[in-house]
Amino acid sequence: MLTKIDVIEYLIENGPDRTEIELSKALYGPTGYQQQVNQECSMLVSSGRVKRRGVGGVNDPFRYFPKS
Repeated sequence: MLTKIDVIEYLIENGPDRTEIELSKALYGPTGYQQQVNQECSMLVSSGRVKRRGVGGVNDPFRYFPKS
């Protein structure tokens, strides 16, 4: 069974350069919001499973990429 973190990692691998808002909307539809995936994205980065670019602000949101 896939977990939410596995689905987020799959989305990043198959659509790099996505923001947390874009990932959330891919999971939850048009009402998705950033906080729904924030913790999982941080866990993926800290475990080295994905890379993150950006400063995390409105003008330069975090963007996620496969680690390789």
